[in-house]
Amino acid sequence: MPAPTREERENREQEFRAQCLLVWGILVGRATGAGPGGAGAIAYNQLATRAGIGGDGQGWFQRLVKILDAIYCFCRHHEPGLPPLVVLAVNARHGEPGESYRGTDIAADTEQVLAYPWLQVPDPQPEDF
Repeated sequence: MPAPTREERENREQEFRAQCLLVWGILVGRATGAGPGGAGAIAYNQLATRAGIGGDGQGWFQRLVKILDAIYCFCRHHEPGLPPLVVLAVNARHGEPGESYRGTDIAADTEQVLAYPWLQVPDPQPEDF
């Protein structure tokens, strides 16, 4: 299989950044209670479906993990620091983030995320991811 062209790589990068923005918006909706389903956690598969990240097998999950990692990094490096919004993305069976979650205290992180004034945070730009 030939290596992707520069244009193909740029298109993939643009698509990734657009998906990051979409997932960001869904998670902010869950954090504020403004989105469908009210405030609180959302299962990975529901989040992927709402964001249009689909497909067969585990490919959708790997893509979602990369997106969540980019959002986690944005929150961590934002000035001032933001709580880890991605704590709201959870495994449907366990109701908690999976092994890829980098936070240390899920309960405290969730409390901070749900109490944070997310609607006062300017939306990230594609280049932030």
